[in-house]
Parts: sequence; structure tokens; C-alpha cells
Amino acid sequence: MASGKSTAKELSDYIVNKAARDDAFRQKLIANPNAAISTELAVAFPQVKIPAGVKINVVEQSADNVYIVLPPKPRAKSDELSDVELDVVAGGYGVSGCMGYNTTSC
Repeated sequence: MASGKSTAKELSDYIVNKAARDDAFRQKLIANPNAAISTELAVAFPQVKIPAGVKINVVEQSADNVYIVLPPKPRAKSDELSDVELDVVAGGYGVSGCMGYNTTSC
């Protein structure tokens, strides 16, 4: 489906759209996000792997529950990024950001 490097937004949009169309996938995504996303990425985005140690959380938003995702706290006096952070900024590697809530503003 995608060629070259995919952005986190592209990956998130793909997963959210698939969950909107496929109720079985949606239930798997809620029950075990890492497994469901890994399986789906292997087919749609084979060049992308979820980095080891990354845990994905999926919540289903409702009309009366709104979720705000806060970025990690700033590092204390360290200019170095972790391997996972480097992968994310170097090419949109991984899935994060707006997944699981209002993606229209992402």
C-alpha cells in the first residue's frame, strides 16, 4: 500500500479507518493493540515494525468521554534521544499521535 517511509499519521489513519470498517478488527485492536496492529502492518506496511518495548494503548471514545494525549515530559539535561524516539523523528516510524481519538485535527 505505501512506498518508502510512512508517517505516523498515515499509519494511524489506516488503522483507525480499518477499525471503523471492520468490527472484528476493532475488537482485536481494543483487546490487544500491539498484536492487531503488528498483524495489519505486516500486510499493509511491511517496511514498518513496532519497536520493541513500545506499548500501544487503544481507547474507544464516546460522546461523553474525551481523551487528551499528553506528550512525554521533557528530558532532564540530556540532548540524546532514545532509539525509539530517533526512529519516530527520522522517518515517521511507528504508530502514535492521534490514534484512538479525534483524528480530524491531526
